[in-house]
Amino acid sequence: MKIALISADPSFGNAPGIFQALSTCAEVVPIFRCRDSKRMWEQIPEALYEYENIPEDVDQYVIVSAQSYAEVWELLFDKPIRVILTDSYYLKNYKKLNGELRQHIVYCMPCLKRYYGQARSFYHPFEWEEQIIKNDVLTISHSPSNALKRGIKGTAFIDDVIKEIKEDIRIQYDLITDEPWLISIQKKSCSHIFIDQVVDEISAEGHIEACNGYRGGLGKSGIEAMAMNNMVFTSGNFMTGDDIPLPPVELVTTKDLKEKLIYFVQERECREERIREQKHWVDTYCNYEFVGKHLLK
Repeated sequence: MKIALISADPSFGNAPGIFQALSTCAEVVPIFRCRDSKRMWEQIPEALYEYENIPEDVDQYVIVSAQSYAEVWELLFDKPIRVILTDSYYLKNYKKLNGELRQHIVYCMPCLKRYYGQARSFYHPFEWEEQIIKNDVLTISHSPSNALKRGIKGTAFIDDVIKEIKEDIRIQYDLITDEPWLISIQKKSCSHIFIDQVVDEISAEGHIEACNGYRGGLGKSGIEAMAMNNMVFTSGNFMTGDDIPLPPVELVTTKDLKEKLIYFVQERECREERIREQKHWVDTYCNYEFVGKHLLK
């Protein structure tokens, strides 16, 4: 099978990870709008850099993100397309995109409830084989990649909670932001607890209202942290998917983040048990071979 993988650029929507996953079971031709300025992943090959170069002789088109889909859908009208929805562009344009996307198979984070077409759950593929060495002092990390993410991931609140905890408990805090991807990975590998995001409260129906929905509470950053033997805390609005069980993350809101952090900082055995559960989940459902087969079945 031959697949065209289409994305705005190699760092967008974890295109390199999706490329690695699809490559386990198909020949993949990567097509990006621009070059890899962030040098996120060295293994990805040279690609075509204009959407006009999209080849005709492929069996399937996999498009990373709703934004990339909106940019190329007229070029691929009536083609066999699979779309991965992982970004805020979809939430801003979901009414229009819902109609256009219904003719395709869509993979999305389990909380994208606004999509009403044929959807399958999706988590980012990621593997790491290098040695993981933790800091001597228990380290909590958080990784908003830019100013926008700081707002929607609750970074200011997380900073305040960590400051309060440090008054009574010896911990280290690593705010990982505006770093090259590889540096971010290395820092996560040194921490013990990772906070992906936190939102304000839970509604009466049990759904988190202010959630950063396009990540679903567990995007690429949280999966990387689990693979690095971190215990991951997040706010999410998870739904049961198809054949992928919900991730065993510790769900938190602004109401209970401090309490739960203190508990798992102090209760090492409970923390390490949860880390083993999370590492098993990410190794099972986010490895390249599983995700590649899942995207094409």
